[in-house]
Amino acid sequence: MLATLLVLAAAVFGFDAVRRRSLPALAWQMACIALACSAKITAIPYAGMLLLATLAAWPRTSPAPSLGGDADRSARHAWIVFTLSTVAALFVAARTLLLAGVPTIGPDPLVELWHELGMDLKAPAGTLAWTNRQDWGDVPALLIDFLFRPQRLEHIVVGWVGNVWLWLWAIAGVAAIAASRRVAPPARTRVPVWVLIATGFALAIGNRYQVRGGDGNYFLYALLPAFVCAGTAAFRRLDARPRMFGLALACLPAFVAFQACYSFASAAWTPGTRAFDLNFSQSPRGMRRLRKTMLENAGMWRIAAVLHELPRATRVSGIAETPAQFWLPARFEDLPTVSYSHPEYVADPRAIRRFLREERIAYFVMPREDVRPSRFAFVPPFVAETARQLGALPGARRIDDERYYLLDLSAVDAETLAPERGWPQ
Repeated sequence: MLATLLVLAAAVFGFDAVRRRSLPALAWQMACIALACSAKITAIPYAGMLLLATLAAWPRTSPAPSLGGDADRSARHAWIVFTLSTVAALFVAARTLLLAGVPTIGPDPLVELWHELGMDLKAPAGTLAWTNRQDWGDVPALLIDFLFRPQRLEHIVVGWVGNVWLWLWAIAGVAAIAASRRVAPPARTRVPVWVLIATGFALAIGNRYQVRGGDGNYFLYALLPAFVCAGTAAFRRLDARPRMFGLALACLPAFVAFQACYSFASAAWTPGTRAFDLNFSQSPRGMRRLRKTMLENAGMWRIAAVLHELPRATRVSGIAETPAQFWLPARFEDLPTVSYSHPEYVADPRAIRRFLREERIAYFVMPREDVRPSRFAFVPPFVAETARQLGALPGARRIDDERYYLLDLSAVDAETLAPERGWPQ
């Protein structure tokens, strides 16, 4: 949300910079862009297009002359903030370069640029395959899902805002047809805001993400400007129709109330809160009861009890269903998730063995062989064979639960895990 707020502030300053031909406003915009990109890398495409749009819409006349006094002080403040923001952004990029070997770990074009410049990721830092080639045959259905069926997009439903902007555009269209006078189109000074909307649309439709439709937070930079522009268009046109204007104002609280209720019920990957009460000392999600329920339903409660007695920094790997794996009282590193950023870590049994040894992971969770596997915990055959051979190592201890088992490798000699050593048969 901080990055979204900063991008929207940059759009406002861009509007002001174009309208008044103000270099200090442009400095404020660039300061917001530097901070937004430092806060979240998903802001980079929006920030880049916003800055280009502002410069493209910049009037070809000279900047407005300074009026002295307060205007000069305001300009100095703008350039001071721009300088400090740039220094902060450079420190963030330098930190990432020092730790990861590249200034940023995304988006894909920037990562490819770093590789072209001779920079490579340092272990254990990794990056994802952020986007894939779009399946254009799916785009019509995807558009319908974005607009009317967000429940079909697993991660979009989290950031879905009831598409109020869509209904406001519909109101604006009806009002434009009914209005007796023509309303002037938006001025060129609003180009930066429209570019944010267009960028969000291009990112939503032009890429195929690991989760269909992407994540809702990818598009907040476009949704909020769409809401503001739609509201502006609707109320500007309704101004000529007092009765329709009053009806729209009466409907607006209903939109807001619906969105507030929906947001409260779905502020996580899945909706739902604990039963209503006046106990404000607990989370609205009822985390303790939810943890126990999740782990018991997954058949991992005994494993969780064992891990609970270990130091909090204990690292655990393996394969387990979601969301139960998130509730284990240890640092669980799911092998399929690891493969997203480091496929070489889990390419074959030798790679898994090297991964466990080098990362000093002494606990391994796997679904039991005699229990029907969950569709959320698919086990490739070579991983199952790796787990079987790990369990046969001298010093390994197996702890069975209802549907999963835990391999305790803390007593196994680290040299035994070396990829060069043979496997026990």
